[in-house]
Formats: sequence, structure tokens, C-alpha cells
Amino acid sequence: MLREISRLNNAIDKVVVSDSLTAERTAPWHDTRIVGRADAHKVAGELRREILARYAAAV
Repeated sequence: MLREISRLNNAIDKVVVSDSLTAERTAPWHDTRIVGRADAHKVAGELRREILARYAAAV
């Protein structure tokens, strides 16, 4: 079961809010985007709109 969770986690895009984390430190995490705290609100809104658009297209 843990391998399946790991596989699924590696298959999705991730967004991490941090002012100190670097890409080198996220190397084990696949498809990880680092966003600074100053941009977090804007990026969260963009992600929300993207998710809603995907959902609307699927319905």
C-alpha cells in the first residue's frame, strides 16, 4: 500500500509555499513547484481556476 501511495504522490504536480526551500532540496519530489509567500495567494487563485475549469470540462 505504501508503494501505491508513493507512486500516486509522484504522479501529481505539487506546489510548495516557501521562501527558503530550493529546487535542489526538492529533488526527491517529482513535479514540484516552489512558490514564495508573496506570490502564494495569486498562485492559489490560479490553481483554483484551473481546477474549476477542468471540473467544468469534465461535467
